[in-house]
Amino acid sequence: MFSRKYKLILKKLFSLFSVVRGYNILVIVLAQYLSSIYILAKDTSLKEVLLDPKLFTLVFASSLVIAAGYIINNFYDSEKDLINRPRKSMLDRLVSQNTKLSGYFVLNFLTVILASYVSFKAVLFFSSYIFMIWFYSHKLKKYPFVGNLIASSLAIAPFFIVFVYYRNFDTVIFFHGLFLSLIISMREITKDLENIKG
Repeated sequence: MFSRKYKLILKKLFSLFSVVRGYNILVIVLAQYLSSIYILAKDTSLKEVLLDPKLFTLVFASSLVIAAGYIINNFYDSEKDLINRPRKSMLDRLVSQNTKLSGYFVLNFLTVILASYVSFKAVLFFSSYIFMIWFYSHKLKKYPFVGNLIASSLAIAPFFIVFVYYRNFDTVIFFHGLFLSLIISMREITKDLENIKG
């Protein structure tokens, strides 16, 4: 009995990790810290950057808001995924729609609370992002190409909160971000073409 319950909990955790795409979040976290260490705060010691509580708070808030974005996107895509990704949809359905929606609101609330510890600009940044990701998932995603361009921009937007924190705009990182955004956009268009029946 315990074994079955334990397996179900593991499946639900794996399902949640799949919904929030934990691997993508780890990439953003790594990118935020690497850009902080080697570019934005290169004159600051490694220890100071890694132990900076405000930077950690922003990176953690970024992780929460990205996870919330994936949850609301999955929430609106649930019917389409039944057609295009039946296996993944079965896994995602281990976590109910109500649980996903509750998780979405909790994560966004925590994001804004954490951002308020850092600065008002951080609150504005994350609040704008929360609105845009909801607006994209609810309205803009259905428009081809435009939706893809917005999706690619939103995918990398949380990374740029470190620029707000350090008040340092680096053109090299900006153009790398633009290039990454174009690659993601092409990937999204390809996915849409593959999922045309949904």
